[in-house]
Amino acid sequence: MDKNGVFHNQTNNNQQGVTRQTYTDCLIANDSNVILINYNGWLSVGNTDNNQINMKTSIMFPENAFRKIVQDKEGTIWIGLMTGLIKFDGTLKFLNYYQSQIPSMGVNSYAVFENEKNVYISDYQKGIIVSPKTQNVKPLKKDSIYDSFNFIKDSRIFSIIEDYDKNLWFSTWSGITKFLPSENKSINYSNNTEMNKLNKKYSSLVKLDSTFSKTVNTSVLLPDSSIWFGTLQGIIIYKNKTFSLLANQKKEFELLKNTEIIKLLIDKDNVIWATTKNGILKITNNEITQYKEKDGFVDTQVNNIEQDFKGNFWFSTRDGLFFYNNKKFTNISKKHNLNFEAIYILEIDKYNFLYIGTNNGIDKFNLNKFYTNNKIILKHYGKEDGFLGVECNRNASFKDKNGNLWFGTVNGVVKYFPDRDQQKNVEPNTFITNVELNLGKDSIELFGKGTNENGLINNLKLSYNKTHLTFHFVSTSKKNSSKVKFQYKLIPLNEEWMPVTSNFADFPILPNGNYTIMVRSCNDEGTWDSTPAQYSFSVEPPFWKTLWFIITFIVTIIILVILFIKYREKKLIKEKQELEEKVTERTKEVVKQKEIVEQKNKDITDSINYARNIQQALLPGEEEFRRNFENSLIVYKPRDIVSGDFYWLTSKNNKTYVTAADCTGHGVPGAFMSMLGMAFLDQIVNRSEQLNAAQILNKMRQNVIHSLKQGPSSKSRDGMDMGLSIIDWENKKFHFAGANNSLYLISTDKIKTESSENGNTELLPNLECENGYNLFEIKPDKMPIGYFIKNDEFTNHIINYNNGDTIFMFSDGYADQFGGKEGKKFKYIKFKKLFLSIANLTINEQQKIIDNTFVDWRKGYEQLDDIIVVGIKL
Repeated sequence: MDKNGVFHNQTNNNQQGVTRQTYTDCLIANDSNVILINYNGWLSVGNTDNNQINMKTSIMFPENAFRKIVQDKEGTIWIGLMTGLIKFDGTLKFLNYYQSQIPSMGVNSYAVFENEKNVYISDYQKGIIVSPKTQNVKPLKKDSIYDSFNFIKDSRIFSIIEDYDKNLWFSTWSGITKFLPSENKSINYSNNTEMNKLNKKYSSLVKLDSTFSKTVNTSVLLPDSSIWFGTLQGIIIYKNKTFSLLANQKKEFELLKNTEIIKLLIDKDNVIWATTKNGILKITNNEITQYKEKDGFVDTQVNNIEQDFKGNFWFSTRDGLFFYNNKKFTNISKKHNLNFEAIYILEIDKYNFLYIGTNNGIDKFNLNKFYTNNKIILKHYGKEDGFLGVECNRNASFKDKNGNLWFGTVNGVVKYFPDRDQQKNVEPNTFITNVELNLGKDSIELFGKGTNENGLINNLKLSYNKTHLTFHFVSTSKKNSSKVKFQYKLIPLNEEWMPVTSNFADFPILPNGNYTIMVRSCNDEGTWDSTPAQYSFSVEPPFWKTLWFIITFIVTIIILVILFIKYREKKLIKEKQELEEKVTERTKEVVKQKEIVEQKNKDITDSINYARNIQQALLPGEEEFRRNFENSLIVYKPRDIVSGDFYWLTSKNNKTYVTAADCTGHGVPGAFMSMLGMAFLDQIVNRSEQLNAAQILNKMRQNVIHSLKQGPSSKSRDGMDMGLSIIDWENKKFHFAGANNSLYLISTDKIKTESSENGNTELLPNLECENGYNLFEIKPDKMPIGYFIKNDEFTNHIINYNNGDTIFMFSDGYADQFGGKEGKKFKYIKFKKLFLSIANLTINEQQKIIDNTFVDWRKGYEQLDDIIVVGIKL
């Protein structure tokens, strides 16, 4: 039965009911054969010899009352009936066996085989259909076709092969059946000893070892006459009338235990390949190689494998179609965006086409094109092409000796003839059949003059406000009209061909201009029309785009522009005079205001300068520093006239108190805080006895909080960061306490320790330099002098010093200054290395280098903060 529901008789005998009927029409076909039809629904094909017609094939259709027959240039046959028309593919590339209009009534076949005498077709429900090759294909008659072949233990057959002695081997759900045609007997091998419905006269049952899986998916015949069977639990080998498990033969083969084998293939080098639910296996005499995701393949189920004429392999997986060139795996589906929902069959014909059987029909893949230019060319066959079974079953395919392919489906078996499916490259013709204006709501005849030979309006000229055109077109390709494709070009809007999904093209809005639409079609063979249909028309411009309107408009605009310029000239001259008078008057006012501002700025600057003098007077002078510290340096750089950074010292009881502080803000606000800080220090140190550095900072914090009325509800967060040192000349020690500001100690000693009031000691962190000096950092408490969330007591650090040691106290202005080539901060690590690099110089040389380094660093950048650096050589 083919896609038209007809049955084929391909014998050379005359058919009953054909030769005795009167033929109603005939024709000489494109292949020179004679085709005749009669009233009863028969179509006969033959050739002429000595004025005699020799019938080769007769086909009976379900319909009758045949009246007329014609054949188009694509080879499609059209038969006219009393009540309609039949479209018939004359090539007969597909023959459908045991297919039903109700899918559940058709044969569900998982295995097909053909030898010299018979065709064997498995039916998943009832067993084997045996059809002699000389027998005409007839419609399926329930049960009768199974009666003569009831020798198989299980009807669920997955594979059929023939050995070198012409015996048939059937792989089934319940084991293996060997059929001996010469004796018309069968031997069933299974670990299930139930005979079921077997005819004991013709069938026997041999029990297999219980370790053998009863379900057999696939089989393959090897050159040494052995047969390998792929099962749910590995591979069974039949050799010398004995069954054995391959997994038990060698330790290297133990991988096969409990591995389901789906398909077996012996390649051109006699190597066995096995597809599994977890990748593929390559089996040689000595080892098994497994290919999975780590090798670029998949870890999921592999249904099928085929080797092509180049010796390369193709695999069907749940992730699509894979290609293996014996070096690398490539996912063809993913690389070329091919959407195969489920691939059940792979088969290659003698013309090097790969057939991909899916749940939606067959796809024909041209391997020659793939290898020559890496091009993917697929041709799909479905129900409309004559492949009536549509959904293929897993591994249900067979290539017979004539190169024809058999496919088992859920609804019958399909035989495919590659020889009859050669591309004819018959070029289709395309015609524009109708042009609609505004979806047919407006009459297009009003915009043209008569019609041409195709019924289209001549000299079509549309108004600018009526341009919604719809072009309808058809193709002469009727072989498979559902696969006809159309493309169009609307020149000059489209330079490339534009695809459409239907047989019309719609243009809602078109600008004015001259147009030519070109339409071409492509048949199911991929052949495009080389002479596209054409139709020319134009869209009239609106009146404001006409030449006379444009010229009139330009002249009018020029006149208006000239008049406007003259008007503006007069107005500008008058406005200029008024403006000059206002400018003269305003200039006098600006000059007067400038003089007032300059006087106020001078007064403010004088006041700030006077404040600077007061601040300078409060700061210790250089002579006072020299009296206390013979070798000392001060780098003091206010950002503004007055500074928020200050230094301070005093001596008492053979001890010298020295500090470097950074007040909140800079300029005038910072200067106020600095004078407040110096006053508090004088008061605390001179009025208190025997306070250590931490106690002094604690009192400083209390005074600042009290004086500025700071607290949790206060908005004031002013204060200062400072480092305070007390140098005990008698005991050669110094005390240090820091509020956010560190102290650096430069010494030739490699180790320095600090001690606290409770007697605990710990090593100070150090930074070494190649000149033999080391820098030790005494870190501060992370609290300011002022109100802060953290309000702990400050820590008093006690450090022993040696003669020649140098201490540095400083604010953050130096390290935070932006500069250099990249405009970054100077940073503390560079600050430390600077002190170490100059440690072996005199104190005066150190001061110059510190000063000059800062100047060079900030070249091109504004000073960001006040700077104070105090260095003392002990």
